[in-house]
Amino acid sequence: MKKYRILSSLFLSLTSALITLGSPSALSAQQPELVYRLGLEQRPTSPTSWGQGAAHITALQPESPATRAGLRVGDLLLSIDGVMTAGLSAREVDELLQRPTGMHLVTLRRLGQPKPETLLLIPEAKSRAARTERELARAYAAYSPEDQAEWPLSYQLSYQVQPGFDFATVRRYAFAPSSEQNRELDDALYSMIARQLQALGLQEDKAAPDLIIECYYELQPTASPRLDAAKPAQSLRYHPEEERVQLLPIIPEAGPDEGSYQVKLSVQMTRPTDPQRPVWLAETREGLSEPMTLKDFARYTLPVLL
Repeated sequence: MKKYRILSSLFLSLTSALITLGSPSALSAQQPELVYRLGLEQRPTSPTSWGQGAAHITALQPESPATRAGLRVGDLLLSIDGVMTAGLSAREVDELLQRPTGMHLVTLRRLGQPKPETLLLIPEAKSRAARTERELARAYAAYSPEDQAEWPLSYQLSYQVQPGFDFATVRRYAFAPSSEQNRELDDALYSMIARQLQALGLQEDKAAPDLIIECYYELQPTASPRLDAAKPAQSLRYHPEEERVQLLPIIPEAGPDEGSYQVKLSVQMTRPTDPQRPVWLAETREGLSEPMTLKDFARYTLPVLL
């Protein structure tokens, strides 16, 4: 009888423990806190620019929900689940995108498309404490050298946009004439730009263009280089078309006199009726630890610059 009481007591104790573990409050306590991620970075545009204060995409992670949905760098996020982004800070837009929901309805505007487009974004949900291979690679880069996010990608880009110009009205473009001396390099750069613009739905039309596109570039040794031994002499650059990352002799966030060489590349767009006033100008200036050709530099820079 005594043995029966001991077994019975043990059974009741185990049953009580299982009931406690199975209760809604206990299960709730065990559920990990989830975060919802889309794999995009954004920031607000200037109220006087083409974006008119709306958020625009500045970076996308490869194989992310945003990339799979068809978003592109440069897209304007006009609204998220019916909430307009114009006037919101980057943090407020992030809060909209990170809400615990199974999907987001996003209205965007893209260069060359007169009408806004609506896309459905399905975020990835995971535990806040969980770490992806990409995130681990940032902390332990030596253990995952193939991961393209092992080091952050950084670009020094500047933009000027003529206030009031509506890029949604642009359909056709043409390239400025090249000199005989620069024709070979210009043709290579213009071919890269044409692929980008055609992917946006624009067409080359030398007879009646809406925009004239011209490139300016310069590569020369630095007169009095100021080399910082503590700064990396190379940085990673991602090529969107080739979908790969390459380590290049570009000094990250270099100043005007850093590096043994200085490279400058800019793309200017003007109207045929007013060639002296650019409606859009994008430029990058970088310091190089070693020389590289302008064509190679452009292959990794133009897709991001545009």
